[in-house]
Amino acid sequence: MTGPAEGKVRIPVDFIVDGEKLECTVYIHLKGYSRARVTHIDIEDFECRGDKINGGVAIGTKDGFSVIMVKEIEINGKKVKKFMLRGINILGIGERARCVVGIKEGGIFIGFESKVLTRLEEIARKELSNSEKS
Repeated sequence: MTGPAEGKVRIPVDFIVDGEKLECTVYIHLKGYSRARVTHIDIEDFECRGDKINGGVAIGTKDGFSVIMVKEIEINGKKVKKFMLRGINILGIGERARCVVGIKEGGIFIGFESKVLTRLEEIARKELSNSEKS
């Protein structure tokens, strides 16, 4: 599902592709809402082509994480095997987690192994709590 919806929590992160920040919208999409079978990250509002599902690994950095995929995908006309999300700490520096990158209409989603899911859900709860206070 693309765009805002119940159970999708917008998060303020930068999506870095080929060294450049790409304008997009990033959500944590919680399990059980708007057809989500598992909690994951949605990155939306750009053109993407490639295999529908792509394996990869996420590696924690000091200010986010990088994803290195098995196969290239095309994001806004550029072929890439790596991208970064800056501003979300779900992995310690150098910590690795298996992930899957899926292409959907208007963007991609990133699914993670179970150790990351509780961390994503905690971040989503904090974002929801902060938005209710505003």
